[in-house]
Amino acid sequence: MDKLEPTPTADLDRSNDRVYDSTTFVVKAIMELTQGVQHPGKLSFWTTSEKLVEMAHQVLSTDMKELVNAYRLAEKYSTTTLDQEYRRQMLSAAHVLAMDAKAPAGCG
Repeated sequence: MDKLEPTPTADLDRSNDRVYDSTTFVVKAIMELTQGVQHPGKLSFWTTSEKLVEMAHQVLSTDMKELVNAYRLAEKYSTTTLDQEYRRQMLSAAHVLAMDAKAPAGCG
């Protein structure tokens, strides 16, 4: 059987890549959680974090629903005179989602 090796990644400048930064933050948080649950008695952080996680989930779920609805309206009215207005609403919903998603990432 052949040995599996990871494929090389592109040599990219990630200095201003917010998506990469956010993804890296999530991966690091998951790694910390994975390490934390392997040690007995280390789950005390959960009581303080549980509410924050639940609140973030609720806010981001609502924001995502708003973005999906705005996208559907923008798509529906894309061939009308209301096209630009619905595109603005979609971009506004995307901005709200991005800002709310950024807030929990800044807490880590």
